[in-house]
Amino acid sequence: MTAHLRLLKRESYAILHSTLAAIHIPDRTIHYLMHTTLSWSLRAIARAAKVEPSTILRQVRSVTNQRDQDPLFDAALASTEAKLNRALPAK
Repeated sequence: MTAHLRLLKRESYAILHSTLAAIHIPDRTIHYLMHTTLSWSLRAIARAAKVEPSTILRQVRSVTNQRDQDPLFDAALASTEAKLNRALPAK
């Protein structure tokens, strides 16, 4: 990945993270959404967040497990995913 693309990803991460954090969505959930909804790799998220990829992997697994166990959390996350998909430009 070129330096320009890395900078663009880092800026995209900052915008998305600040927007979702403003409505009190935890980092682990933001990282989960970036991975599942936006198709960011775990390494790309880790680079943008300036953490180890294993940290992002644990966060994504944590949200996945919580989603499997808690129907209310699953419904809230599905709603957030739908809103995020509507806000994104069509591919």
